[in-house]
Amino acid sequence: NATMLKQATGAPVWAHPLERAQIAHFAKGLVVDHWIEDGETIEGDGFAVETIFTPGHSPGHVCIVEPRSRVLIAGDMISGFGSVGIFPPNGSMRQYMDSLRRLLAADEIAPFSLTCPGHGPVIPATRAKIEEYIEHRQTRETEVYDAVVGGAATLKELLPIIYPGILDHLSFAARSTLQANLDKLVEDGRLTRDGDRYTTQG
Repeated sequence: NATMLKQATGAPVWAHPLERAQIAHFAKGLVVDHWIEDGETIEGDGFAVETIFTPGHSPGHVCIVEPRSRVLIAGDMISGFGSVGIFPPNGSMRQYMDSLRRLLAADEIAPFSLTCPGHGPVIPATRAKIEEYIEHRQTRETEVYDAVVGGAATLKELLPIIYPGILDHLSFAARSTLQANLDKLVEDGRLTRDGDRYTTQG
């Protein structure tokens, strides 16, 4: 909790401007001391890190990289276990995929040495993990599209097809991520939406 940490330590709170609505809703009264920009260098006592704007999990998600060691602090962009949930309307699968590709492009220029995720253990092979995430998301998107082609038209009909036997405590994340996939397919022009029903274009 940023408010509690600020009160306990006096540390300043930095955030991306696109997180304003989230902060106002979930952390009423929190004063942000500095609004982060993409590519900004943050200097501290004997260190400097750089920001990479990576929206998708949230509108203003930012990763941080230490340029000398090339350690990536990934936050909620990459997890040390499983995949990352995307929760519309604040989360966007399309933006998340673009952000994964942006990290991949950054790794091609200067490889990351390892990744410190927001959840789970350190990831030593960053590039392989990003490629795994992209492949997983593309496979899931194909499964969703094929299920709609096969006649499933609503999120309720699609859920047991895409996530058979989903456990109750994971159902919200599954529904949200499925909705994010459907939203992306609509944005890409592959599906159309009429109320809660989805159909293929043409």
